[in-house]
Amino acid sequence: MKLVALACLVLLIAPAAVAGEVEILVVGDSKPYAEAARAAAQALGTGTQPTTLAAAAPLPAAWSLEPPRAIIAVGARAVRLALKLPGTKVVAAMVLQETAELQNPRAVAVPLAVPVERQLVLLGKLAPHARRVGVVIDPRHSAAAVAEARAEAGKHKLELVVREVASDAEVSVAFAQLLPQVDAVLLVADTTVVKREVIELLVERSRALRVPVIGYSAAVVQAGLLAGYAVEPTENGAVAAMVARALLTDQGPSEAKVRGRLHLNLGTARAIGVVVPADLTTAPTQVYPQR
Repeated sequence: MKLVALACLVLLIAPAAVAGEVEILVVGDSKPYAEAARAAAQALGTGTQPTTLAAAAPLPAAWSLEPPRAIIAVGARAVRLALKLPGTKVVAAMVLQETAELQNPRAVAVPLAVPVERQLVLLGKLAPHARRVGVVIDPRHSAAAVAEARAEAGKHKLELVVREVASDAEVSVAFAQLLPQVDAVLLVADTTVVKREVIELLVERSRALRVPVIGYSAAVVQAGLLAGYAVEPTENGAVAAMVARALLTDQGPSEAKVRGRLHLNLGTARAIGVVVPADLTTAPTQVYPQR
């Protein structure tokens, strides 16, 4: 909420020329998408309301006649539709960085994951003796993420142990082999890697081996992984609004920085013997109780 309030303040003192030039597009009835769209509308402060379309619906006819200068597209399907308008700049909200549509030069993405350094600093606070950090990725999707992780691990005197997979069938085996060899695991938002059965395996095996796993979303921490910073829809939408305004002013594209909210599973911390510093359990941290 603080980020949304800050976005509103910034936009109130910026030029008003963006009013009516930015549209917000959502496809489908996803609750997180709706939250991101409302946050973007609030941050724009121009009276713009989100346009929500059914999955197979076309773009509004008025947009084809007079395309908006920029569209905040919430979700991959909205991005695909928005990019059909030639010349319109598209700010992609609630979209994974690996999504093919983001390769279009007219698309600017707001990250759905916080910078790796932030997660590694968190790991250092929760498991200060950890030195070998395991990561499982599909290089087709997460080559950039693992390159960032390697660079940041070196800064923190950590050794990154990477296992690459090429299919869903290889993921569980990779994690089962990796967990006994490392002091901690960093889970990245890779669509090949992150499946329900994989999260269940990680929760079970990480507790048995007392290996902390740092996740990237509220859902995986609530499911039983130790902790992680997660980008909430409201933050993603508010940052998308700031990026859209910057695109239409002399500032040029704004760097889409997100901080995320810390999620912490105290039940898992207790199960694997992690002593959680008191300052990590205070607001705005989302704490899941001991079980």
